[in-house]
Amino acid sequence: MRTKRLVALVVLVAMVIAVTPIATGGAAPVLGEAFPVCTADYGQVQPDIDYPWIVWKDERESTSRDDTDIYAYNFQTGEESVVCTAAGEQSNPSVSGDWVVYSDDRADDGYCDIYAYNLVTKEERLVAGGGNIYRGNPAIDGDIIVHNYWDNTDSAHYGDIWAYDLSTDEGWELCGLPGQQREAEIADGWAVWRDERAPGYSIGGYDFAGSEVTTIAQSYYNAADDYAYYTDPSTDGGLVVAEKHGVWGEDSSSRTAIVLIDTETMEEVIISQETQEGDRRHPVISDGFVTWHDSRVGVYEVYCYDIVAEKEACIVPAVWDEAAGDGGEWVSWAGRTTTGDGIVAWHDHRVEDPAVNEDATGYDDLYAMYLHPLETVQNPVEGEDRYGTSVQVSEQTFPEGADTVIVTTGANWPDALAAASLAGAYGAPVLLTRPTELPEDIAAEIERLGATDAFILGSTSAVSNAVKAEVEAVIGGPATRLGGANRYETANLIAEETVDMLGGDWDGTAFVATGNNFPDALAASPLSSFTGYPIFLANADGISDETQAVMDDLGVADVYLLGSPGVLPAAAEAQVKTAGAIKVTRIAGDTRYETAVGAATFGVEELGMSWSQLAIATGENYPDALSAGPAQGLKGSVMLLTTPLTLHGATAAAIEANQAAIWQVDWVGSTAAISQAVRDAVEAIFAL
Repeated sequence: MRTKRLVALVVLVAMVIAVTPIATGGAAPVLGEAFPVCTADYGQVQPDIDYPWIVWKDERESTSRDDTDIYAYNFQTGEESVVCTAAGEQSNPSVSGDWVVYSDDRADDGYCDIYAYNLVTKEERLVAGGGNIYRGNPAIDGDIIVHNYWDNTDSAHYGDIWAYDLSTDEGWELCGLPGQQREAEIADGWAVWRDERAPGYSIGGYDFAGSEVTTIAQSYYNAADDYAYYTDPSTDGGLVVAEKHGVWGEDSSSRTAIVLIDTETMEEVIISQETQEGDRRHPVISDGFVTWHDSRVGVYEVYCYDIVAEKEACIVPAVWDEAAGDGGEWVSWAGRTTTGDGIVAWHDHRVEDPAVNEDATGYDDLYAMYLHPLETVQNPVEGEDRYGTSVQVSEQTFPEGADTVIVTTGANWPDALAAASLAGAYGAPVLLTRPTELPEDIAAEIERLGATDAFILGSTSAVSNAVKAEVEAVIGGPATRLGGANRYETANLIAEETVDMLGGDWDGTAFVATGNNFPDALAASPLSSFTGYPIFLANADGISDETQAVMDDLGVADVYLLGSPGVLPAAAEAQVKTAGAIKVTRIAGDTRYETAVGAATFGVEELGMSWSQLAIATGENYPDALSAGPAQGLKGSVMLLTTPLTLHGATAAAIEANQAAIWQVDWVGSTAAISQAVRDAVEAIFAL
């Protein structure tokens, strides 16, 4: 994976837009409930989404399915529009921004062309056509279109992948290797396709940044009980999903699976698999979700996999009616799916009483579902004190418990923030304690979690042996203390434990923050938890010799300095290079609030995190956010800081710029920490 998740959550995490759409007929759809997009006669199939648009192939004018059209629907306005009703068959639409591309055989010459249509300006453009060439299955991302290319007069080019740039009106060959390449998809700098060269179907790809064709998943045949091939690729954010078919595994069973592949490492992970019975078909990846239609019950249902949570769920189950037919029958099931911007859509087959059109279950209606709240949720995370807030964070993040807990002092901040990577590595909550007494609500939370292991952070002056003994009594066994002579040594010990736990999952990256103040480490704690990148602490003179030695021993190669040179001295850059770092990057702003924005933006754009469940904490004090920062990383989301009485300008600008991706705001602490005026200001941004 591009950024390996270190713990699986219980619920699907939606990384999506937060606006209230208007459904067909003007009724607002309900979160997690199917609603009709189009129920016109006969079939509505092959959907594709790029919010606010969904497009599809429409069969309402042709019972023989040889004169089909392209239609569009706007989720924001609830309006359906015609894209193309030219003669012949228009099919396989793909949408990006305001542009739709589709296959079109209006020329009636036995071949197929590619057209583009702008949903706002109504401009139609012939992208690629003419000659004895069949062009089909287009896909679009921004201005770039990819499509299949079959030249019937040249066997060397019978099955290539071509590209076209709308901004320059230029087309070119992406892949012209022997054999056939087809089913091209494109997103975020990658084109992928099914490659039919021997020994079987593989997944090929083109990296636009490197202008390079590569094999993403190679088919193989070792024996009748050990082979695999791949079909139906889809890509987003540098990740690729595909169907995998064949016989593999210790039991040599025939299998079908959905696999997820990281284009940086080409690591393949099976996210859903079935042996013998059932099938998984046509996976689509977008904005943190993978959807597919799945026949494990005998007919197709819609399944969704949340990449951050590493969890799959059936979101559109088939319906069996015992009273129907002769002994019961399926009265509702699904077909091919698509997903985008936190919306899933699918072909829907259902028996309706009374009937709404001419198709019954022999054809397809188009339905959709929102996987996120329709309005931004304002979620207060607060207790009676810092310890109670710590419990609230744990309860919300670990509703089904956790095997390990991390206990640290609530009287100071360094140990708790350095613990973020450890929390990510172990999938553990960070709970606060008084130095000499374990609060009753913390003890109760450890018991609720069912934890059997614990880390105590800091020396006995930070967390006494008496508290350690109380924790051990609750978990029923020994707890491990990670405590040095000072905060810097404790952070080093935490880093060593984290890297040891992660093993090969740690890629040599680390953060360095000042040990003299909390804001920069606090803002980066979600990133540290999400990735497992440890946080080392520096003093006013930079990084100590002891810390440099630990970094060198661990093999730190890539370092992110947190904060401006006024906070973290310029000497730190040279010092981490002395410790073996190859690449050093500073994440900084003029203020702690701007640095927090920079850290959050880096987390989303470079690490694969999300704005979806944004946390906001005060930048003036630390206690409430000590537990919340690591928990944010476990949810795959980021944190911003604000002044207590007014919403800081940098924070407001970041929220406004990313409001479409935010569906929940976690307010960390009471209104004494973050005033109601600040909360109202954020809510006003979402009301615009």
